[in-house]
Amino acid sequence: MNYLSFALLAGLMFISSCIGDRKMVNENRLKYEKSPYLLQHKDNPIWWHSWGDAAFEQAKKQNKLIFLSIGYSTCHWCHVMEKESFENSEVAQLLNQHFVAIKVDREERPDVDKLYMNSANMLSIRGGWPLSMFLTPDKVPFFGGTYFPKQTFITTLVELNKRWVQDPKQIYKVSEEIKKILKKTQKPVVSKTLNGSAIEKIHDYLTTSFDETYGGFGAAPKFPAPMLLKLLIRLIHTETDKVRKKVSLDMLNKTLEGMFQGGIYDHIGGGFARYSTDAKWLVPHFEKMLYDNALLAVVYFEAYKLTDNSVFKNIAEDILDYILKDMTSKDGGFYSAEDADSEGVEGKFYVWTVDELKKLLTEMEYDAIKDIYGFTKEGNFEHNTNIFNIIASKALYTVFTSTHNQIKEKLYKLRKKRTAPHLDDKILTSWNGLMISAFSIGYQITGKKVYYTAAYNALNFVKEKLDKENVLKRRYRAGESRYNAYLDDYAYLIEGLLNFYEATFDEKIFAWILDLQSRQDKNLWGSEVGLYYFNQVDHSLLQRNFELFDSARPNSNALSALNLQKLYLLTYNEKFLKKANSIMKTAIPLAQQYPSALSQALIALHFNLNAPKQIAIVGDPLNLLTKGFLEIVHKRFYPNKVLALSQDGTKSSIALLKDKMILDGKSTAYVCRNKVCLKPVNDLLEFRLQLRVDDI
Repeated sequence: MNYLSFALLAGLMFISSCIGDRKMVNENRLKYEKSPYLLQHKDNPIWWHSWGDAAFEQAKKQNKLIFLSIGYSTCHWCHVMEKESFENSEVAQLLNQHFVAIKVDREERPDVDKLYMNSANMLSIRGGWPLSMFLTPDKVPFFGGTYFPKQTFITTLVELNKRWVQDPKQIYKVSEEIKKILKKTQKPVVSKTLNGSAIEKIHDYLTTSFDETYGGFGAAPKFPAPMLLKLLIRLIHTETDKVRKKVSLDMLNKTLEGMFQGGIYDHIGGGFARYSTDAKWLVPHFEKMLYDNALLAVVYFEAYKLTDNSVFKNIAEDILDYILKDMTSKDGGFYSAEDADSEGVEGKFYVWTVDELKKLLTEMEYDAIKDIYGFTKEGNFEHNTNIFNIIASKALYTVFTSTHNQIKEKLYKLRKKRTAPHLDDKILTSWNGLMISAFSIGYQITGKKVYYTAAYNALNFVKEKLDKENVLKRRYRAGESRYNAYLDDYAYLIEGLLNFYEATFDEKIFAWILDLQSRQDKNLWGSEVGLYYFNQVDHSLLQRNFELFDSARPNSNALSALNLQKLYLLTYNEKFLKKANSIMKTAIPLAQQYPSALSQALIALHFNLNAPKQIAIVGDPLNLLTKGFLEIVHKRFYPNKVLALSQDGTKSSIALLKDKMILDGKSTAYVCRNKVCLKPVNDLLEFRLQLRVDDI
């Protein structure tokens, strides 16, 4: 290469590096992302970074504070703060000049969200989104909040930058204290034994916090609390005191009916909104999340099996039908959420004026539903609009008649012509696992092939797009699978596959379950704490976290404790039981203090303390006797059990089935506990009686 060529090449390289540096500093980099939330902010005048080394290097190199903004695409107050502040040139100038701004989608990076939400709590900041945290250049938090009004935010930016320039030692002092407290939270207290003392406390919490008028627990805003309801269903099932059983059953019925009667349920399109802003479940925060609907579908199905109330089954099916219509991709994966807002107005898509309804419906149709859904000219929401609800009429059975279904379907089609709320179409492994559970349980109970197909297509999607080359990923969107799986991805998916196995008895599915559990153990088990860490080793984070408290979703350590117990009962592999016991012993001290916040851990403990049954069926799945056995198990409430089936137990890879044989040439059922079985039976009545036996 001659001198001229060399000089030209060197010059080009210098120019390229300058452009690269300038791009890093002076560009909103979110346009390169796939997250719907990050893409919502790609046109902000702020030089946003996504979470990563480029942002951290810049903060250190330029000695700037980090502004970390965490939210999600269907978050109402995230939209408000964007419109007020992140689209504002004055705010952008302050952030661009004095801070390194990082935007995080909490649903893609729950590890980042959990770490800084915990930090916010230590700073006495009430949790919520958007989460707005200020960090030192080495990513340690020292100040923060949630939603900031624009002028407050501007004042905060000016003041924090001033303090950073004048007295950085004071900021570092606060950040070091936070660091110390974070480390202290990594030392769990462990119970010596597995006992039910914490479970006993939950009844007192439920009775004292129960809303006797409208159902539910606690005051407004009111959340459905699916884990707490699942625990209540199990306590009712095993309760021996008739008075307490009736009290608990009344609380369950009142709550499940009250939630459906209110506007938190979408009576036109199906599915539950996130929560109710009032005590009577009337006015929802209109966003719909996949996980809420997956969890609540299971709650209503379980309540149906417990009570034989067909309304609960209808509600659960209505939820699943909503997911099939509006939340399922053409490839089978389930979308994440629907926004509360449309055209910049919360709830606009969902509400109706009386004049609209009279114009759209025939007189007969309008008269058929006006009293049931309580329409008035004044309305029950903003601007004389009406939220569909049946709080006054309590017409639980009427709303599922064919006449009403036809009217609702007509309104659903008319509503689809409106400007729809934003759909977050990313597909998350964990939330898909929850919905696979819901459809699998729905198929077990109803036998509807469409539910089987939905579960099957979703698990195939996860297998093909998110679990390639023996590496489970968190999120799929627009052709990209990204982020190593977190604990809830493993735990929720394994639970979904266990429920699908109990619906289909496909041993390839069971092999996948064992493989996933092996990888979960390898990547996330912390032998030094006796729990699973939430995330794999990630040097961009201050530390690895573990948790036992439920959030809006079941705690994934606690759910793993339940999964592991079931795997032990199917495989007899002691390592599964050892890990499950370790998790539960660590949960007990916390559950004794905060029983309602550890509902999933108490569900796992309830399973352990109630001597779960091992049910093995050997015979042709298409045989009428085999189908009879399965119908008994699937349609009655037996929460503390595992179920396995094989045409020939001697050829099965599942330990529970290996020594089980067909007797007298007929399908045969075995009911066992602690590896000890009652006599095998070929009769449905005997089988039903054996399932009721508490002692073996």
